[in-house]
Amino acid sequence: MAAKKTGEPGWAWRRSVLIGIIVISFYLLWGIINGPDSRVNETVSWGLIIAIIASGLIYAGFATVQDVVAILATKSALPYSPQSSPAEPTPGTPAADTPSEE
Repeated sequence: MAAKKTGEPGWAWRRSVLIGIIVISFYLLWGIINGPDSRVNETVSWGLIIAIIASGLIYAGFATVQDVVAILATKSALPYSPQSSPAEPTPGTPAADTPSEE
């Protein structure tokens, strides 16, 4: 996906992978519910639960890391806002800290 107009990267494909992993994991857990009570089913169910939790944490972790890197790169608390980059002064306008001649 392309970046948004603000420069923020799109997360649609990452979100779709996360939702896919969660849906498949819950579907497989649903199939195990009425299965025999065995060590194999217990191990598989724990693995699926761990996959769900890890997917959510990895998704949130990478989003956080990406935001922190953007903050460090732009040296702004709002790295994706259009106002985060310093505005260039327009030629011919006096600076704000210089006294005017009156």
